[in-house]
Amino acid sequence: MRQLTEIEIEFVSGGTYIPGYGWVIDGSGSGGGSGGSGSGYPGMGGSGGWGGSGGSGGSQDHAGQSAPTDDCAASNVNKDIVDKSESYKYEYNGFVYRDQDGVIRSSQVLTSRQPTTVSGFTYADYGVPPGAVILGSVHNHPTHTLQNPNDPNSAAYPVPEWSHDAQSQPSWHDMQNMKNEAERQRDAGIQGWQNYTTYISFNGAVKEFKYSDQDWSKHPAENPGQATYAKESNYTPCN
Repeated sequence: MRQLTEIEIEFVSGGTYIPGYGWVIDGSGSGGGSGGSGSGYPGMGGSGGWGGSGGSGGSQDHAGQSAPTDDCAASNVNKDIVDKSESYKYEYNGFVYRDQDGVIRSSQVLTSRQPTTVSGFTYADYGVPPGAVILGSVHNHPTHTLQNPNDPNSAAYPVPEWSHDAQSQPSWHDMQNMKNEAERQRDAGIQGWQNYTTYISFNGAVKEFKYSDQDWSKHPAENPGQATYAKESNYTPCN
């Protein structure tokens, strides 16, 4: 006899092994949801998706909670993402915002059950109140990849270790979305627009990328298949 490998156990159990978490049985969430509003993802583009924010498990412990800094609010969003039982294979997103009273808060986190994007939601879907200023977005890059990217219920396998550094960096689309949102705020006359920030979570760890720290001359305007340049900013999370 020999000990089964993690992949073999995954195959016979119908679950997935997540380092630091243990075994998660695929499809154990609460269901797929309705597919979102289809009105477009604020600041990120896209519409539709495979189905709402259901099936994620966990709780929204920090949604709407105040924080002393934007980094602290981002760390609260990340805690809620990590708490989601399917965040190892689906991308989740949330926002850091300042309400009309000047209080910094964290939004809900949502997923469209896709491995590389979150789409089909409005700011209202995230619980962001009217008149709030978006300070940044927080989303994860999953530690696992779907066997069939077009089937959210297909088996998920760990991404190669050699790709971990790239997984912790913003993609071309992430950089373009940051640029679009910051410059939209600039054009709207919103103070502090240059501090708009994208936070990337991979395997629970967060990296910060602030608009004002980037050299946008190194960011290709087209062809998202090209490599992009991103300078990491100073991230100071909550304890």
